[in-house]
Amino acid sequence: MCFEYRNFGDKIMNFAQRLAEIIEERGLTLYRVSKGTGISGSLLGYYRSGKRDPSSENLVKLADYFDVSVDYLLGRTEKMEVNR
Repeated sequence: MCFEYRNFGDKIMNFAQRLAEIIEERGLTLYRVSKGTGISGSLLGYYRSGKRDPSSENLVKLADYFDVSVDYLLGRTEKMEVNR
C-alpha cells in the first residue's frame, strides 16, 4: 500500500522507511513534526508504519518541513536537494 520504488540496485526504499529514517536522523518526534506541519500525529504514525500513503498536499508539507525534495521522500533519489 505504501509508495515503493526499486532503485539503487536491488535496494527498496519506500516512503514509510524514508520518513522513519529522516525523523530518526534528525532526532525528531512525531509530535514535533505534527506541530511543524499541521499533520496529525496519528496520521504521521500511519505514514511511518506504511499503513497509509500521504496525500499530495501532505507530501509537499513534509518535504517543505524537512527541506528535502518530494522525490527524496518517495525514495526515488538519494539527493535531498530541493529545486526552487
